[in-house]
Amino acid sequence: MPEALHDSAPNVKPQERHNAICNVTGEVIWGFQGSLVPVATVLTVLLLQLGARQSTVGLLPMLDGMMLMMQLAGIYLFRERRTRRVKIVVWHYVTMLPFLGLIGVLILLRHHISPAALVVMVMACWSVFVLAMGVVIAAWQDWLAHLFHEGIRGRVTGLAWGLSSLVGVVGALIAGWILKLYPDLSTFGWLYLVAMVLAVVSITVFLSIRDPAEQEEQEAVARLRDMGAAARQSLRTADFRAVLIGRSLAYAGFCVGPYITMYYLSDAGGKLSDSLLVSLGAAQTLGAAVACIVFGRLGDRIGHRVGVLTGALFQIACLLCVLLVAGPIGCLLAMLCAGGVRGAMSVSYMNLVLESCPHRIRSAHVAIGNIIVGMTAMVAPILGSRLAGGYGIRTMMGASLAVSIVAAAWIAWKVRDPRHTRGVAVREPVDAHAA
Repeated sequence: MPEALHDSAPNVKPQERHNAICNVTGEVIWGFQGSLVPVATVLTVLLLQLGARQSTVGLLPMLDGMMLMMQLAGIYLFRERRTRRVKIVVWHYVTMLPFLGLIGVLILLRHHISPAALVVMVMACWSVFVLAMGVVIAAWQDWLAHLFHEGIRGRVTGLAWGLSSLVGVVGALIAGWILKLYPDLSTFGWLYLVAMVLAVVSITVFLSIRDPAEQEEQEAVARLRDMGAAARQSLRTADFRAVLIGRSLAYAGFCVGPYITMYYLSDAGGKLSDSLLVSLGAAQTLGAAVACIVFGRLGDRIGHRVGVLTGALFQIACLLCVLLVAGPIGCLLAMLCAGGVRGAMSVSYMNLVLESCPHRIRSAHVAIGNIIVGMTAMVAPILGSRLAGGYGIRTMMGASLAVSIVAAAWIAWKVRDPRHTRGVAVREPVDAHAA
């Protein structure tokens, strides 16, 4: 890790290098645990085996939108820089990770719970986990932005998420192999329990981060009124609005995750086995790994707009694969492209938003952006589910393809890179607090 940064970023400080290593280590462990129980494959298959309706499972992406809507609580709870690191870690311990393990316990005790109640309880636990994650997202992104200057931030986050996804390939293959050897529902329970233990280890690593803010004098904490004013200032920026519109359109065109799984489990998609589909899901993490590393580094050199645009093109390719290619090959290609969407969009969009902040209250800027995008991410799955229920999965995929094409066209036409529009050299280090 230090060598990867040293080659192209000579201004990396020892403390930044230490923090980068901690960040990569924590993300890698988190990526492995997440790949054991991904929502698009393992949770979808689990809920279907428990008797959940397809229309119910199809609403899972709506949680992504609800998660993003939780930002306001987070920017208030984690607004003090000196205590933010510890508070973020404790938040994971108390409000998130226990519910991941509780899913495993419920599955192991399923014989004592009615099937309908079990579906509700599993979805409730996952919902609490996701919504609690939503509370901390803006604070987490602002914290990482504070730790690394703009000249290396893209490659640090790209490398961390890329290696996290790369290790996730192994995790997904292991999960598929275990489910093939032990197809009983109890196997799902043990996977969730192992995931919880690994998640605890992962988040504990972040306690080793050396946050310079903890050694500084106590700064004035932003008031809610100040945060609201900062959020309004962000929305008055035309370039930022263009980014949000493009990302919202992309979300609307890709709320199809569970339906890709359901399609390839159906006769029309090739009727793949559960274990094979989970194993093929490793291609998604592989695609995300490559995209994160490539577009994190590329974005630091030429700007992060290219990653957001490429992510939109990846989702067009993914939807075309679903519509045109059935069977294991089609599923493999669709999962690979879906991973490319996740990897390119995540690292590039986050950095694009961070660099477009027009004021110093960056958490308010991140939060208002996530809330706006979250509105679309919350409504689109409902419309998609109704469309799939009334006209079939292929019709929904076709509609998603059309919206994705519009998203790619908007990003290419309207979205501009903040580094270029403000005239700042791409690799110029900036003050960590103002970045």
